[in-house]
Amino acid sequence: KEAWIQFIRAIGYDRCATCGYDKSLYAIDYHHPEPKSSLKESVSYLMKKALTQEAITKVEATIPLCRNCHAELHERISWEKITKTKQ
Repeated sequence: KEAWIQFIRAIGYDRCATCGYDKSLYAIDYHHPEPKSSLKESVSYLMKKALTQEAITKVEATIPLCRNCHAELHERISWEKITKTKQ
């Protein structure tokens, strides 16, 4: 686990990419720009495993967001889908 924490801090994924929140690593989510169906494992699951190159690549494909910014992003995505559906 410590190796993961060091890695996350080294690549700057210990803070929100939107607002810069950095008070707690546990309040950072990792947003998958690709649909989740294309991912076999979540970042939190990967962090319980060994720090491998494959796992690193999967984490680097995400965007670190605080929980508030992550929720707001998903709300916007949902509204965009609803709006497109109604057109």
